[in-house]
Amino acid sequence: MRELKFRAWHPNLRRMFYTCRVGPHDWANDSGHYGGEHDTLMQFTGLLDKHGKEIYESDIIRLGGI
Repeated sequence: MRELKFRAWHPNLRRMFYTCRVGPHDWANDSGHYGGEHDTLMQFTGLLDKHGKEIYESDIIRLGGI
């Protein structure tokens, strides 16, 4: 079973928040920021890229030499 991890993009602050706790209607991070309806939540896919970096939903990846 994969670990459920989330990150969130806040468009007004133009900032990515990591270590998000997700509830039924909103999310919060460890520094106390609570998300709004215009924020974008992304879930960890369970996959890592060749550098060991986590891949989340909505990430853009390049395959091979394409």
